[in-house]
Amino acid sequence: MECVNPDKSVSSSKRHFVALGRKKILYFALLLGSLSLLLCGLYLYRHRDERQIKKNLKVMGRLLSREPKESGLALAVKATKFAAYFTPDCTVIYGSPVPELSGREKIRWAVMTAHKAFPQLKVKGLNVKVTLFGDHKSASTSLTVEILATQGGGEELYDAREVILLWQKRNRHWEIKEVRAVGPAGFEPATNGL
Repeated sequence: MECVNPDKSVSSSKRHFVALGRKKILYFALLLGSLSLLLCGLYLYRHRDERQIKKNLKVMGRLLSREPKESGLALAVKATKFAAYFTPDCTVIYGSPVPELSGREKIRWAVMTAHKAFPQLKVKGLNVKVTLFGDHKSASTSLTVEILATQGGGEELYDAREVILLWQKRNRHWEIKEVRAVGPAGFEPATNGL
């Protein structure tokens, strides 16, 4: 009669069960990881347009700002890049002292004029709220634009206005179709900086 070790058969079945359990855990972990990546991707995809618009605004603030040491060529390049964020048929109604502007070329010239008039210019966008419309090809943004401009004699002028921007998505890029200031117009002597 053959002697059977009961521990050997139990340990073999335990190993089989543990191996099966490890496979299930591995499959479950892979499934959970894939599901997490999918949900994260969907979240990022849904908020991609809003992030792109906010990024555009930050870049535009830097392009519109000016430091005293910047050369004329650098400022011309900044003005051209700034104007590229607008549609060819855009309209800007900002109020005094900025005249109503329409078209990229007029915006470029207005930015170059501002850069020439003020040796130092700081522009900031605050309280940015982006609203995407159902067609996913248009949006609006409300924000406060703060400008601190230093004149040649060192006098500082300050302006803060509520602004509404209408955006249009063209070739996967967001461009501004219209700018309209809704707050009071006019620069004042600076009493508080940016």
